[in-house]
Amino acid sequence: MQELAPDAAKFRRMIFAISARIKPMTLPAAQSAHQSPASSPGPPTIAGRCPPNALARLRVLLLGALAGAAAGCGFQLQGAGVLPEVVATTYVEVPHRFTEFHLRLTDALTSRGVELTESRDEAGAVLRILEDESGQRVLSVSARNTPQEYEVFYAVGFSLEAGGAALIDNEFLVATRSYSYDPTQVLGMSAEEQVLREALAEDLARRVLRRIEGVQPAATAALISQ
Repeated sequence: MQELAPDAAKFRRMIFAISARIKPMTLPAAQSAHQSPASSPGPPTIAGRCPPNALARLRVLLLGALAGAAAGCGFQLQGAGVLPEVVATTYVEVPHRFTEFHLRLTDALTSRGVELTESRDEAGAVLRILEDESGQRVLSVSARNTPQEYEVFYAVGFSLEAGGAALIDNEFLVATRSYSYDPTQVLGMSAEEQVLREALAEDLARRVLRRIEGVQPAATAALISQ
């Protein structure tokens, strides 16, 4: 199995480690009017000066950097394989267009030189997307039975055929990420969920391409010669 470049994997772990440690903090209480200068606290820390909403925005920005890395050099593969010649012109059959996964899959294919056609008759191969679903579920709850941690998941299914022959039978992939829930930062949590969903779709699109790269050359050679 091909692996992510060390720098990309290290960056990915660093982003999630930093984002997981960012917690909202309350501002220090105001000093009383008769408080003596000697007992006055020192200057507030950076965390103390940042309101919770600002910290939520910082968390989303860090996760956005992760998604940007996935779309750019952060998820580049060492020794990326070669796509079979039979998929040079491909028709992508999907149940839902313009999902996060569909957009990233088509971008990944075209960036590798694949011509996407709107006609099955003109296609050398048909990439059929059988499933394209995402959502989130509760991972843990507090003593008061309120959510504390959520898991964002993305599941896809696909198959590949050419010349009436199946090159890849129905296969299914699932990717997940988790994040902590804070009821005081609902808007920030919603944005974080979306960023994670996009990163998962990017990861799944690349995994589909790696699977296509693994199609046996003998199988595609026979189809091309027909």
